[in-house]
Amino acid sequence: MPPLTFSARLPVRVAAPYDLGEAPDGHRRPVPLAGGSFEGPEVRGTVLPGGADHQVLRTAT
Repeated sequence: MPPLTFSARLPVRVAAPYDLGEAPDGHRRPVPLAGGSFEGPEVRGTVLPGGADHQVLRTAT
């Protein structure tokens, strides 16, 4: 396994998740990104609002 290397820190603000309900592969919840920033040894910038983290929640079997 290759070693892990730090690339960036991402302090991002998130909004309340949307509950889309059950789907064949699990419960869907997109979490909108409200903005933020990122900074690392070779990169730096701004996270613009409008994207989302897409969660799929599954029950333990």
